[in-house]
Amino acid sequence: MFIAKNKEQIILVKDTKEELLEALKLMVYDTIEETQEKYILYNGKYLLANQVAQEERNRKDMLALTRCDVLKALYQAKGITPNDIKALLKDNVEALIELEYAQNFYRGHPMIKAIGEQLGFTSDDLDYLFENKKFKE
Repeated sequence: MFIAKNKEQIILVKDTKEELLEALKLMVYDTIEETQEKYILYNGKYLLANQVAQEERNRKDMLALTRCDVLKALYQAKGITPNDIKALLKDNVEALIELEYAQNFYRGHPMIKAIGEQLGFTSDDLDYLFENKKFKE
């Protein structure tokens, strides 16, 4: 695999040097390097596979739903009401405050993971919720 860089940032990746040179005819680049590592184009950047996984996790963790979206999804999926959640959190004052007063809930917030686990939802279930405003049927 061959990579072309401009100002230390990878701008193009190809399997052979010939393919890379052909594609670079109208592009500005500083260097061409051969590498054994596999790069993947993700959100306009070339990243290694493990970097793509981390970027995707970061993206999902920043997804947000309104308080109403979360409560409606819980009710629709399992019949869980806001009072049920309050009862579950009765000994966790900080979580109760967040539940009551937060305008938005972020997927990456530790409270989401903890409540989700207590309610029997997997990490994939929660990812799906935050991407679709509902749980898988």
